[in-house]
Amino acid sequence: MAECIDEAAANLEPARVRFVTPDSQGLSLGLDVQDDGYGVADTKVLAGDADLAPDFEGRIVDSRLATMQFTKREPSQDGSYEVLATLVNFASHPEAMGSDNTLLTSDFPHSARERLEEEYGGTAVWVSADLGVLQGPLHIDVEDPDTGEPAVRRSFRFSDVHGTQLAERVISAIDVMEAGDDAPEISFGSTAPVAIPLENPFFRLAVALDVINSRRSLYTDGEPDASSGNPFPDPFDWIPQALGEDLHTEVGAIRIGKASIAVVPTELDPQLGENYRDRMTGAEHTFILGLGNDHIGYQVPFDKWDDSCHTCFPYLLADDEDSCPIQPIDCNTVFENNVGQGVDPRVSEPLLDLIDALH
Repeated sequence: MAECIDEAAANLEPARVRFVTPDSQGLSLGLDVQDDGYGVADTKVLAGDADLAPDFEGRIVDSRLATMQFTKREPSQDGSYEVLATLVNFASHPEAMGSDNTLLTSDFPHSARERLEEEYGGTAVWVSADLGVLQGPLHIDVEDPDTGEPAVRRSFRFSDVHGTQLAERVISAIDVMEAGDDAPEISFGSTAPVAIPLENPFFRLAVALDVINSRRSLYTDGEPDASSGNPFPDPFDWIPQALGEDLHTEVGAIRIGKASIAVVPTELDPQLGENYRDRMTGAEHTFILGLGNDHIGYQVPFDKWDDSCHTCFPYLLADDEDSCPIQPIDCNTVFENNVGQGVDPRVSEPLLDLIDALH
């Protein structure tokens, strides 16, 4: 990564930037109950989602294909502007191949990037947006142009068709864009550290056993705290837990001309992404850079939190979940792999302050 940054810095050149934000509506066939035709499906509906999206039974997705393209500042002899890079921001997990795939791939963004580079040259970059809670392509169907039938799901062909389809939607919008701004106003800011209470007992167990977090400390009152103990009462006092109160992360915001960008360390619910975009006053194009600089797991709205998984942790570990006083237990990955209910307020407060400051 350091070598990549050094190479980029050594090759800086003046550029223009232009923006466009088409959407993915109509790119999938809507054959699955979870597929609303946006080329992305919401596979985890939370409490309260039905009130926000009654027409889709609580399924909420962000269909924006927010795009920025950098070109050389001066036109070529034919009046065109040579493309240096194209960045696309879309809220869908890159996992069209499914969990049975054992090969290392970049999934559908690979085909999207290849098609964009074929069309424009330069470097294409794909960045995930507000794709949690579990927005992705596993429950959509797309038409294979070679057969006129739905592409076989969880296949390389599906991944290729889907990625190319998304790229073509971006291309159709870029091709009618203006030349771009050669001197946009640029501002940025970050807040670090952002302290978030570590409420997840699964994570605390893993930290205590040196399975995760071996290169970063937890903190108590702002000071590193590597202590561990056995805080659960009998009969669960055999379970070790890291005892530091918080983990530290960071947030950021960027303004480039007509575009506003939020940088978050999470996979955030599209409802939260929409809240951030609503605060990007005056921006014509909005970007959410998920898992930016850090990766602390999911971020769900505070009021949608289900604490059953964390509360029932010792019962689950002891294979006695029926004895937990909270039923039913929702240990879907959204809650099991989540730092805790405090993630949303602790991330949102400093991030919204940064967004406001960059108007």
